[in-house]
Amino acid sequence: MSISNFQEKFIKGGCGKAIVIVSGAALIFGMVFSNCSKAQQISARGLNGDKLQTAFSVGNVEIPVSYIDKSAADQLEKMKMQFGGSVTDPRFRVQAVAGAIGDLVQQAECVQIAQKQGFNGGNDDDVKKALHFTSEKDFRDILTTTFRKVGQLKPNSTDKDLDDLAEKQGVKISDIYKKNLEDAEKKLKDPADRPLVVMQAAQRFISEKILMSINPTDDDLKKQFESVTFKQITIKTDAKVTDDQAKAKADKAEADLKAGKSFEDTMDAYSEEAPMPGKKKKSENEQTYPVNIVGEAPDFKPLLALKPGGYSDPVKVGTGYTIFKLIDRKIKVPDTFEKQKDQIRTSFISQESQKQMKEQLDKIEKEVKPSFQIKAYEAAYIFMRAQSAGSPDETAKAVQNAFDIAKTVGKQDPGYDIGISIAKMSSDVLFNSPKADKAKLKADRLKVLESYVEDNKDWASSKEVIDNYKDAKNGDAAYHALTQAFDKNLGFDIDAQRDYSEISAKFLELKAAGLIKPEQEKEFLGKQKQWSTEKTKYDQEQALIKKQEDEARKKAEEDAKKAKANAPKTPAKGNDSSIINQGTGKGGK
Repeated sequence: MSISNFQEKFIKGGCGKAIVIVSGAALIFGMVFSNCSKAQQISARGLNGDKLQTAFSVGNVEIPVSYIDKSAADQLEKMKMQFGGSVTDPRFRVQAVAGAIGDLVQQAECVQIAQKQGFNGGNDDDVKKALHFTSEKDFRDILTTTFRKVGQLKPNSTDKDLDDLAEKQGVKISDIYKKNLEDAEKKLKDPADRPLVVMQAAQRFISEKILMSINPTDDDLKKQFESVTFKQITIKTDAKVTDDQAKAKADKAEADLKAGKSFEDTMDAYSEEAPMPGKKKKSENEQTYPVNIVGEAPDFKPLLALKPGGYSDPVKVGTGYTIFKLIDRKIKVPDTFEKQKDQIRTSFISQESQKQMKEQLDKIEKEVKPSFQIKAYEAAYIFMRAQSAGSPDETAKAVQNAFDIAKTVGKQDPGYDIGISIAKMSSDVLFNSPKADKAKLKADRLKVLESYVEDNKDWASSKEVIDNYKDAKNGDAAYHALTQAFDKNLGFDIDAQRDYSEISAKFLELKAAGLIKPEQEKEFLGKQKQWSTEKTKYDQEQALIKKQEDEARKKAEEDAKKAKANAPKTPAKGNDSSIINQGTGKGGK
């Protein structure tokens, strides 16, 4: 997996805010427990009653380190399956841990929301009631209501209809109820697992309140087909154009518009998009977007207030800025609307449920902040959220915050491996940003990289440390970092061979600069000789393995040929017409 792919996955990782409330029968029928007045403290405890080590708390919910470890381990196992077991890069563990923390923060936030709506997580009866495990009838009723709501069952459906729907999924309602009830009661009695059940119950409590509040009319459903058409003046950033320069150009275009220049003329003069196929001018380009998609993004929502012919201020769009002019806004209902109304209703309810859940989570985030007892986990959480911050300045501020926390995590502190990885990753972002004051950041970065390569193989980081000490004429420190990288370069695959060559070349650079002592040269040459000897032995072993594999394959092919040659011959059958002709005469009876 490439670094760019990893970063892309990390940036888009985490569970986000879109909790799917209902997506069909499989979701409900597949229910299992998973890591999803004055309120009672909700804490995980051991069998002896002692509270498990807390990683962080959200309001009255305390999340233990063991929950993060378990969730992160599960995520790493999934990554191994996805990437063929190649998840040794420390950043995979960072991604798994940060994702686990994000998920658990959100689950704990759900408890805070549910408590405001009357849910009592400290009461087992309230928990079972929220999960509809007070009776099988209650369980069946909520399933029936839910499936009617989303069109899986008709409004006048019977118990038999529910059973038939379950049977199509290969399950029985009574079996699901008993299994989930047993799991719930077992976990509620286990002080280490109880918070998991509480968080799941809280999420279901909120989800169902949201679901039952959504009653779309036909007009609501038809609005799903509303679209807006814009003309756009687009200014892009690239390797040669900074964000500030792009914004200045967009501001100049806006000034021309305010001075009376037509949008189309301004579009032809400033927009950096090429004319669409079949169009001669940029000003003939038009883009159409669904209204519900435009309304989801805070920066784009104001566009929906435009009147036809009106235009927006420059809006930040990806890597650049765009000025929008509204051309048209209309609803085009498909001819199949009546036939597809049930599916459209289900989609509407699902999207609206996610939207309302997100709104409630956004609100509670502002009221109740996670309080971390372990700094490394706090840094991981902040760094993860920085990737989806609203603006470049907000992102930079959050990454700096993550770095400032992570660099203070000591070797004896819990989560040190995560802390030093976050310090390194956030330092990379800060140091390589276009506006970075590298001279100011250099000392802190060097310290972080030195700590990182002590425990991790990363030749690029080691090389940067070595070059820093080379420039400072500190031969001993440069040599120490060089041999440290050499000793970590285990194995003889293509990557290891490449690193060996680069490390050896770097040694010659240090030697040419007069920074290598005679005893250091002797030691390094001895390391090279040992590596070469072990490489030769490795190559011989690989050659022997290949020879044995080739011989085994050749023998298998020969055995297959012999088996085929010795197989008994099967007499060829005549075709049907010849048999018929022999028995009846040509074509007759």
